[in-house]
Amino acid sequence: MYLALVGCSIFKNEVRFLEPQILSRLDCYWLPQRLHNRPLDLRKLVQQEIDTVDRSGNPYDAIVLLYGLCSKGTVGIFSRNHRLVVPKVQDCIAVLLGSNRRYRDHFTRKPGTYWFTRGWIETGFNPGKRTKYRGVYDPYRERYREYRKQFDRELSQYLINEWDQRWIRNYTTLAFIDWGMEGDQRFREKAEESARALELEFENIEGDTEVIVVLDGDWADPPLPQDKRLTVLYYPESIGQREAANEAVRVSKAKYIMKIDAHCSFDKASGGIGKCTSKD
Repeated sequence: MYLALVGCSIFKNEVRFLEPQILSRLDCYWLPQRLHNRPLDLRKLVQQEIDTVDRSGNPYDAIVLLYGLCSKGTVGIFSRNHRLVVPKVQDCIAVLLGSNRRYRDHFTRKPGTYWFTRGWIETGFNPGKRTKYRGVYDPYRERYREYRKQFDRELSQYLINEWDQRWIRNYTTLAFIDWGMEGDQRFREKAEESARALELEFENIEGDTEVIVVLDGDWADPPLPQDKRLTVLYYPESIGQREAANEAVRVSKAKYIMKIDAHCSFDKASGGIGKCTSKD
């Protein structure tokens, strides 16, 4: 397929990371991050990009939108010439976590979670970075200076804490979504530093992968590792590749399924469970 991707720049690293595995031809049209804070601008700019794609004359099979509802900023957008594929999610977090279900499950356990990703950190917005002004975090440094031009220190501190930085009190956890990309450790450490500065619990969230191995007529050699995400189906007599795949699908709890053969290995971003081997 030939796809046009219109998306928030927060996904750039992840798309670049996945590109070698994407079989479709892909043209990317990126928009600035943090537009969800200005939903009317978001809608306008996304529609402009879609119109640009429509006028390009390229024979795209579809336009893939890497946005969620995003403060209703994507409501009403349309394409005149192409099918529009939109994730059915509230925002980018569900996309980066892999599903609405996983996002909801985490929200149920920890509703006060502030999310960090590599792309978000790269914007330079770091609510946990302190300044030389006592109790003032870096994103609000200039605002504090503006207050000080009009008010004394005590009132300026009050305005910063009760108006600009008050939102921080709604959070208990800072979570970093770790895709296992090269260089992610540096960004994970920055997120952890922010959590300490904000006095929040830090959580590193990795990929959520279920692996079902069908041993069709033989045991694995070497043995498969013990892991709660690993399900092993063993058939002492071979039932054939097609039936083996059907049996694996029947027991899967996943929304999306990828079938692979033996001799495939997985890195950390794919779940890190191990490798499949076969004598065949």
